[in-house]
Amino acid sequence: EINRSHRYDRELSISLIDVDHFGHFNELNGYLLGDTVLKDIARLLHKNLRKADIAVRYTGGRFAVIFPETGKNAAMAVADKLCTLIEVYPFPKRENQPLGRVTVSISLATYPADGAETGELIERLGNALEKSVKMDGNRVMDVGETV
Repeated sequence: EINRSHRYDRELSISLIDVDHFGHFNELNGYLLGDTVLKDIARLLHKNLRKADIAVRYTGGRFAVIFPETGKNAAMAVADKLCTLIEVYPFPKRENQPLGRVTVSISLATYPADGAETGELIERLGNALEKSVKMDGNRVMDVGETV
């Protein structure tokens, strides 16, 4: 998608989504219930993204979303919406989480403004996600906020 954005001189936004305190959730409620949470989040992503957007499970309790032909402001609006939708969703045993609900941290980068290479964007996304998690999550963090 980055190559396509480069070829057609279009913006592209990418986000990483991390389920806050997911290890805690699994330890307290079991991995089967943790899988249910991940499946519910996947359904929320699928239902609330455009057909052109690409959502995948990235690793563990993380997802990645690619927003083709989408600038920072539009992607930030969607990321904020997703953060809120997940926070209010009635996940089972959500009351056992530190905030009394399941929340996510989301990092967001836009090509080419935040980086021209895939590796650079992924590294910046990871750094922003770590910063958000250290701030107790439940927020969207633009990679530009971590500089």
